[in-house]
Amino acid sequence: MTKICFAICILIIQSACSPTSKNDCKKFHKGSFFSHYGLGQYTIIERDDSTQIETNKITGGVMRAKIKWTNDCEYQLTNFEESKDSSDSLKPTWTGKVFTTKILQVHANYCVYESSLSDVSMRMIDTLRILQ
Repeated sequence: MTKICFAICILIIQSACSPTSKNDCKKFHKGSFFSHYGLGQYTIIERDDSTQIETNKITGGVMRAKIKWTNDCEYQLTNFEESKDSSDSLKPTWTGKVFTTKILQVHANYCVYESSLSDVSMRMIDTLRILQ
């Protein structure tokens, strides 16, 4: 009996602490979001049915992409326009590249996602927060 009570308590604690259902990925399909990741980057993301606009608030760089949702929690971004900051010595060219993104966890006001770039084996895991 003690083992059953212990197991029930563990299940209750897990369900209370676990992220919300992947069905909630739809709240990340449209809206305003931000991402704050390494190297002092802070990006505002605006999304609608067909496009995503990313504005780097540190450099002022803007990237526009077509967004295609392959299912509720996965999408592809194809960059079609990118402004470059004159202070950016690397000047990466992302135009025409396809990023594939999977939402791994959904929480009340943010999600954890994994992105990969076509033709590159590197993957990035980051957090996307809903801009209130």
